[in-house]
Amino acid sequence: RGVEVLSVLLAFKLLYPDTVKLNRGNHEDMNVGRAYGFFDEVMTKYGTRAIYDLVGEMYTTIPLCTIIRNKAFIVHAGIPSLPGATIFHVGAIGRRGLKGTVASQWDVKDPEGKMKPRPSSLRMLEDLLWSDPVAPDEGAFLDDFSEPNVKRGAGIVYGPKMIREWLHKLGCKYMVRSHQCVETGAETLDCGQGMACYTVFSASNYQGGSNEAALLVFQPGDGPPQILRQRVSNPGPELAQ
Repeated sequence: RGVEVLSVLLAFKLLYPDTVKLNRGNHEDMNVGRAYGFFDEVMTKYGTRAIYDLVGEMYTTIPLCTIIRNKAFIVHAGIPSLPGATIFHVGAIGRRGLKGTVASQWDVKDPEGKMKPRPSSLRMLEDLLWSDPVAPDEGAFLDDFSEPNVKRGAGIVYGPKMIREWLHKLGCKYMVRSHQCVETGAETLDCGQGMACYTVFSASNYQGGSNEAALLVFQPGDGPPQILRQRVSNPGPELAQ
């Protein structure tokens, strides 16, 4: 149902452009779409690669993050690891030419066979769409943690200190991300100084599992968001699949 889900999202964006905001994630990637079946779905339903190529062009137009009223930074996965990076550097990423989201896809060797340095914009793109924070129960012990994300093979794993420093630059208190299925639909990483990182997953019973779904509701003021949870009690075989 990937085609149908994408069609509904784009229809809402066209109907309500000022209130519906879409961010790009790591699966809005031509190569990931091939690996996880979306390319095959498009070919089965339309019989032409042209549709898939158009979808890939659309991916490159989707913003990489959103800031809500100087309060919350919304992104698919993580924050830039590049020293001194700001939101202006993120805005300067030439995403219109980037149909893939993993920096290694653009690795190029020089005439001597040495790997050329990757542009910083590709590194930031990968950080934003592939990274993960430390687990909430590890936050107090891994505050200054930052290392490559070996599990995913892209992005980084980051601790509360990096989140605090990034939110300070933005003048925000909260970070909201997805990228990971969590059993309760949403979990909170306390980042100190009144700041927090929320991981939100909005599909219950993911891949036949038993997780809840969740969403966040921000009210006027500086308070934290309300977490609303829901679970599909008895998904049919087609929905579970």
